Amino acid sequence: TYDPVLVRLSGVDAAKLPPLRPTASVIGPVLPDVAADLGLPPATSVVAGTPDLHSAAVGAGAVGDYEAHLAISTTSWISCPVPRKKTDPFHQLATVPGVTPDRYLLVDNQDNAGRCLEWLRDRVVTASDGYADLVELAAAAPAGSGGVLFTP
Repeated sequence: TYDPVLVRLSGVDAAKLPPLRPTASVIGPVLPDVAADLGLPPATSVVAGTPDLHSAAVGAGAVGDYEAHLAISTTSWISCPVPRKKTDPFHQLATVPGVTPDRYLLVDNQDNAGRCLEWLRDRVVTASDGYADLVELAAAAPAGSGGVLFTP
């Protein structure tokens, strides 16, 4: 269910929020005009999917307790399944409902990741081979990089 305090704080009328459904729930059939536009059979079902965090954990094979994975996209995160809910605001760690109903995913999100690599590639390094050049440069750098910090 939606948290009534958070809904009130959002300023959104709770009646406008869709019902929450578990992952893999069949929502219903695709609307006939949508099915026709997409070339889908009229009986095609709409199924509740998973957020990127959950999809990445499954895709990385990190589904057992404490099996971590790292995802780098525009942002990035480190995550692992854990057996109980835990939040640590001082270390910016929190759990969210997990891939299965009896587990949680512990997550630490970093807001700058792939976008920083793109910026570095395009504006600083002049990498002719794209990210492969960045990887080669990073592999050649000494541990700690002489104290240089990248903080865009």
